[in-house]
Amino acid sequence: MPLKTDLEFTTAQATPSISRAFDGFAVEHFEFQESAPFDYAREGDSWYLALHDIQLEAAEARISDGQRSERLDLRDTLTLLPPSARIEGWSKPLTGRHSFIALYFSPELLAPELGRQFETTRLQPVLYGRDRAVSLTMRKMTKLLREGHEGRMPLEQLAIVAACEVQSFLRPQAVADRPTRLSAAQLNLATDYIAANMTGDISLGDLAHAVGLSRFHFARAFAATTGTSPYAFLTAQRTKLASDLLASTALPLEEVALRSGLGTATRLRRAMAKCHGVTPLAYRQHHK
Repeated sequence: MPLKTDLEFTTAQATPSISRAFDGFAVEHFEFQESAPFDYAREGDSWYLALHDIQLEAAEARISDGQRSERLDLRDTLTLLPPSARIEGWSKPLTGRHSFIALYFSPELLAPELGRQFETTRLQPVLYGRDRAVSLTMRKMTKLLREGHEGRMPLEQLAIVAACEVQSFLRPQAVADRPTRLSAAQLNLATDYIAANMTGDISLGDLAHAVGLSRFHFARAFAATTGTSPYAFLTAQRTKLASDLLASTALPLEEVALRSGLGTATRLRRAMAKCHGVTPLAYRQHHK
């Protein structure tokens, strides 16, 4: 069941420019340029994690546990709300471009990924905190959303990482357990699934199901085994297939992108530049 994205504003301009949802998660990216003041409120059944890139002329924010802030420079700050915690306030932005990304997630739906510790630990709300690891993960999600990436796996992977990083953010003394490695049979199952579904929208859940692990444990075990993330491995395989098609056929770039699973000529150009340092046409010319 999709999570409810229940952040409310009093202005129609403050609506998400991009919104995506998948198992156990929902994510919204907001961009606005108006300088008129607005009110906002949020209370829901899921966890809420937001990374802000906003500067204000005046503001007040209040959380139901008693925290209150009139902070004006919210750039690179994080807000974390557990289920049923309420935040409300008002803001008057400075003139200019502002944005923030909000991630909603449910530990109950993600118990296999996050483990029992997250469900039972009494974590408190955070208003405008800072954490380098969580912020970096949220910025990566923002980049994917802004680039219009349509595949599920990279966002799904980053959302799980962000949800798990929340525990170390709030409990820095916690020591993460060392990830196990995939067996040879499990690795073969994952790579065979990728090879058979290269042009499809492969999700992290698809690969985890094929191997018989949760998404979180599969992603960690895959990285521990191969030295790269599932999405990076998938992109590398698609780029290799695209390279072979460029060298052996005269197919148009759009067709090469579709047959390799990269999707569009723009993503094909980006992948070839990153992998080979050349354009698709230059690669084709060199390998004729």
